[in-house]
Amino acid sequence: MFENLILHQSDIQEFSKIVKGSRMFYLQYIWLRLELPTYDCQSCQTEESKEDIRSHNLIYTNAIWDLFEILSSPSWTNTHGLTLELSAHSPSDTVHFGKDLKMRISDTPWEKWDEEPDRPPTFTHNDPFHGWLHGRFCRRPLPTGAKARLFGHPRGLGFDRDATSVRRMGRKLPEVSTIHTIVIRRQFYRAFSASRGLVPMFRSLPRLETLTYEPWRGPPRDLRGPSGVPAVRNTPDEPHAELAYRERARFLRDNDHEHLFGRILGGRPGLKRVSIFEDADDVFYETSSRARRAPKFYHPSGAVARHLARASRDLEELHASQNVDAEDFFTPAPGLGLEPGALPGWRNLRYLSLTCMHIVGSVLMEERGDTVISLAAKRAGLMPQLEVMELWGRWATGTATIFRFERRGRRPRIQLLSTECCCVSKQETDCWQGVVDRLYPELGIRLEVEVIRLDGVRILGLASVIELLVLKDRMLHPVSLLQLHQEDRRRQVTYREWG
Repeated sequence: MFENLILHQSDIQEFSKIVKGSRMFYLQYIWLRLELPTYDCQSCQTEESKEDIRSHNLIYTNAIWDLFEILSSPSWTNTHGLTLELSAHSPSDTVHFGKDLKMRISDTPWEKWDEEPDRPPTFTHNDPFHGWLHGRFCRRPLPTGAKARLFGHPRGLGFDRDATSVRRMGRKLPEVSTIHTIVIRRQFYRAFSASRGLVPMFRSLPRLETLTYEPWRGPPRDLRGPSGVPAVRNTPDEPHAELAYRERARFLRDNDHEHLFGRILGGRPGLKRVSIFEDADDVFYETSSRARRAPKFYHPSGAVARHLARASRDLEELHASQNVDAEDFFTPAPGLGLEPGALPGWRNLRYLSLTCMHIVGSVLMEERGDTVISLAAKRAGLMPQLEVMELWGRWATGTATIFRFERRGRRPRIQLLSTECCCVSKQETDCWQGVVDRLYPELGIRLEVEVIRLDGVRILGLASVIELLVLKDRMLHPVSLLQLHQEDRRRQVTYREWG
């Protein structure tokens, strides 16, 4: 009865009165589901005001301080580890430009609300002003202000030191030892600021073991400000100024994530498992109706990947999807030497999955006389506990490539699965045989090599690729994967063509 609880900010005080005594030992999962103020059509196409942003930050701050005050009490100290999930949304999001949220707003972390998630989604939306006509999405691109309203401030929710609970309790959060897992699922669009909203909280969680983090990529900015004056223009000196400005929101949080990786992953021996999945939806990244057929994929920041590589040395499990590229993760930063053999390895790492844009045919790797697959083998040599490594990528509908290494006891195997015609070269095979020789010295165990051609017709979207991964249940929350499947099927119905 009390294993799983959903708390809104208004429920926290009642929570302390109801969950006490023996009930505390039954509780396993708390979902702190923050509800932000509603808004109307006069503001659904405009970004949040400074007053809105401060109001939302105060809600978040007071809720976390109040909940941590309860969970830090001595009566909670000896309970088993809790999972704390965070989310924030406005009930108005589904009324205006976030109607897709209706498909998942009632989902919980422990079950999908739709009893038949495999059936094609049906839509009855008929709201042309907000982009829907007889169940079909009809407005491209979405107004920039509407996207900004859905996603909130690009840096995400952060703590406000002037909040009532902070003034009452002090600027530092009380330490909570009963929380072992933090979850932020991709169910809602709004982000939490890593530097101002997550890092201070993580510092108060000395027994944190697992982090599941599924943020959304921020939408691009409008080229014109509220007054209609161009925010930036291309010039002979800066011919790509407009493109850089539009892309800036996508990368705005990269620095925030570098801060997160450096402060939270590095130097925390208790943290064992980290899963990061950066989500995206094409409809939020189009800036013109002419670009609707163009793929909306971009190469993630190499700096973020290298920060993550350095900060993850003590982890047992790491999964990073769509915000880092394996090629950057495995390549040492400038100034650290061409070969990271002198660098400390990943001595505890057992499971690793990374997205990779060019698993085969990387021009950058070819210039170095290397390939991503052979480079991955060199880095696997620094992972003596490695059980499974998966590199995977999808760059358009109907395309996918997966490289997989599995230890499988004494039957090690590499597999290359792709919708394209490709193969594992002798050099790559030799590199991975070297990994096997180090894992099983003097046993003469041979590596199995398998190449599989994937049927592109079956690759409807991201979920179709993830479903093929051995590590799928470790890299993405199970309910999130069900949501992705449903949204991939929705795109076949609602986003096909417009007049």
